[in-house]
Amino acid sequence: MSAADAIVKSFKELIVNMGVPYEKVAVYQICDRAGVSRKTFYVHFKSKADIVDRIVRDEVIAPLMQMSEVSMSLVQNKDMLATLPEVSNEMVYKALAADKEFYSRLCCRPGSIDSPLVEALIKNIQELNSVSLTNIDFDGPDWKREYISYYFAAGNAVLIQRWIRGGMKESTSELAKLYNSMTTPYWMEIAKLTPKR
Repeated sequence: MSAADAIVKSFKELIVNMGVPYEKVAVYQICDRAGVSRKTFYVHFKSKADIVDRIVRDEVIAPLMQMSEVSMSLVQNKDMLATLPEVSNEMVYKALAADKEFYSRLCCRPGSIDSPLVEALIKNIQELNSVSLTNIDFDGPDWKREYISYYFAAGNAVLIQRWIRGGMKESTSELAKLYNSMTTPYWMEIAKLTPKR
């Protein structure tokens, strides 16, 4: 196991197995548990938030990035393209549900949206959205691509946090259908597969 992987594993163990709240996890605790020096920690990560970002990227978003690139190149019709966002979002929700204990401990207190999980989700989903816009040949200016990517990433991240805080009572499929019903018409319009409103 690499030092970076040991750090991630140690961080998750502190959060889940030891019950240490995210805010109270100290770098020295992560390093002690991982058997690495603080210098090694900072070679791989800038902060605890950087660890959360890596976990979300590797465990939740990376499989979608690969799927997105392959599936977008294969999709030739509107009906198949319309199902991709729902399938993609359900994959995100399933990945989060598979490690429910960890992700639930990263959510912020009710009434706030500021949490390491939301920050990591926004950053990583925004990157995924940007790739999707590139794959559908979005021809708008860069600033518009950035704002569209961010808008939908932030909305999805806050929805995810609400779902996690609520105990993940709705199935991943139900949540994906809900998010898809709110967003697909706009994405289809961007992809020039429906008339403009």
